[in-house]
Amino acid sequence: MVKKVRLVKSAAHFEIDRHTQLQDGDRFITVKDACDLSCLSEPTIRRKLTRGDLRRFKAGGKTLLLYSDVLGLVREVSK
Repeated sequence: MVKKVRLVKSAAHFEIDRHTQLQDGDRFITVKDACDLSCLSEPTIRRKLTRGDLRRFKAGGKTLLLYSDVLGLVREVSK
């Protein structure tokens, strides 16, 4: 069974529960989680977001990324 992204209304913002599984089994992670996963620094991850190398999802004040996008970045870096 596939869960849908759960949106929670909070302080006039919609927040995405980052532990919610998406349709294809993917999930949202924070920039800090992406840094830990990829062993890249936070400025490097943010630079990749600015250049469009990674997709950004905003939820409230948080920037979230897709786990699969970060894994793709790790594969590119490790080549």
